Amino acid sequence: MRPLWRRAFREDEVRLKDMLTEQQRLPTIKTAFWLMPKWRVTIVLFFAAALNYADRSAVSSVFPLLRSSLHLSDYALAGVGTVFLWSYAFGSPFGGAIADRKRRSSVLVVSLVCWSLVMMLTSLAMGARSLLILRGMLGLAECAYLPAAYALLSDHHDRDTKATAVGIHICGINVGVVGGSTIAASLGQRIGWRGDFVVLGGMGLVLALVCWLVVTEGPLRQQRGILRQKSLLTDVGALFKRPVYLWVASASMLLAVVTWSLLNWLPLFFHEHFQMGLTAASFASSASMQSAAVIGALSGGVISDRLARGGLRRRITLLIATRMSAAPVLLIFLLPLTAHVTVAVIFVYSLCIQLGAGSEVAGICEAVEEEQQATALGMFNLANSVAAGLGILGTIFLQHCFGWTVAIACLAGVVLLAGCCLVMAWRARTALTARAEMLPS
Repeated sequence: MRPLWRRAFREDEVRLKDMLTEQQRLPTIKTAFWLMPKWRVTIVLFFAAALNYADRSAVSSVFPLLRSSLHLSDYALAGVGTVFLWSYAFGSPFGGAIADRKRRSSVLVVSLVCWSLVMMLTSLAMGARSLLILRGMLGLAECAYLPAAYALLSDHHDRDTKATAVGIHICGINVGVVGGSTIAASLGQRIGWRGDFVVLGGMGLVLALVCWLVVTEGPLRQQRGILRQKSLLTDVGALFKRPVYLWVASASMLLAVVTWSLLNWLPLFFHEHFQMGLTAASFASSASMQSAAVIGALSGGVISDRLARGGLRRRITLLIATRMSAAPVLLIFLLPLTAHVTVAVIFVYSLCIQLGAGSEVAGICEAVEEEQQATALGMFNLANSVAAGLGILGTIFLQHCFGWTVAIACLAGVVLLAGCCLVMAWRARTALTARAEMLPS
């Protein structure tokens, strides 16, 4: 194994040396390409991300309508989310591998068309079995979108704008989570849940046409063409030889435990702990997290790009700072808090975490080869999805043993462990930078 690790390190050193050389030419490149279509692509992907998360979250807003119309049990409703998550996790590595071997813009459009058609087909569901099958199909249709979208953003943007573009995309995701639930609930009350899914699917087909017209491959990928000839297993094996990628992905997986636990259980926490109504509890939890996510992702992306001009390891430094500062915030749940103070605490925690969201994706893209980014992001999605499910189960287990406040406070330890993983990523990046600077020009 040792020669393989050395070979991977050497490849990283050469690639990083090329990036350092490219940075010296950055002012000329920036002036010449400022009017490139990269921002048009970024804006279109903002709306695609919003629709992606709107479609996957819309079903929870019409649970009462589904229960009465299809006579579903609570276990069937729980299975709607679980089946989607499992199929999405299973398909993510394959979706990423396809995006590395085909035109990423085409993979994105095909994924958008497929999940929009599945949304329209969902309106024809006649019972629990057909609904669960269609939700599994939705997970498989959507799994190729995020790896292809993030790889496209990385293709179009250099280190000066990469995290900013990712931050804009993450804002679209959070807008979709809130907007999708609101639109689905509103339409469901007016035209029924079946018409709801038809409208959302139709919106997706229109957006797919826009993406087909506007979204293009990145400049370097257009020049080089599609070069991937290696198998998926070979690419995955290569990822395990890149310590920066492994440590950043491990930190993200740990954070997925916390993020999905909070998203899933905070409404119930507000309802039981503060005796709030269901609507008020849902709004208190989602509004505090999503508003902080929008602010943090966009501003954090800009900050990350400014820092990256002084070296790629500064992105990881920002990640360490945000994670280490967020961990103690969750310990405040051990104190007697009012509902309003709890909302403020959640806002502060989410803001700290989202300030590093753009750096996380950009750091993963910069830790692997350009033609391997979508595969790396697919594996990243797989790990996060599995960790999310374990986090949801683990949190409710702690709640049954110790109560809500202790269960949420225990998540601070997971965030702290994520920060420790990022310290290891910083050390690995520092070693690569030092070796790259010693290579002859």
